[in-house]
Amino acid sequence: MRPWPWPQAAPLALIVDDQDPNLRLLGRVLSDAGFDVMPASTGEQALLRLAAAVPDVILLDVHMPGMSGFEVLSRIRCSPAWVHVPVIFLTAAAERDLLRRAFNAGADDYVTKPFVTDELLARVATHAELGRLRARLRELDALEAMPT
Repeated sequence: MRPWPWPQAAPLALIVDDQDPNLRLLGRVLSDAGFDVMPASTGEQALLRLAAAVPDVILLDVHMPGMSGFEVLSRIRCSPAWVHVPVIFLTAAAERDLLRRAFNAGADDYVTKPFVTDELLARVATHAELGRLRARLRELDALEAMPT
């Protein structure tokens, strides 16, 4: 079942979570909804995956050993190749301070676990499509700025 009428290739979602059961569950949910899924179990692995393929949307856990979700987000937002990729924090942490910190750091959305599947899919699909539309607008803007 596809939650969105994708006009082109299936959107790619990078899922970053240090808990293997979470990666499997999210991977299955997004795959069933028509996404291609790229899992990563660490922040370091996520950055390597990003270097190989830029996704349409990133689901990112906050608390991970080694590199935290905030550090991964910071690196994403510092890279010209990745700065525009929508990032959704998906975490069990529901503290207001973390939510505020996430948005201030450049997150596009914040979903708490346990999540409602339909809500998560709606948010992921919306951010993926908005990301694609913004990329297209940047392309058109660049074409318009070219000298004739």
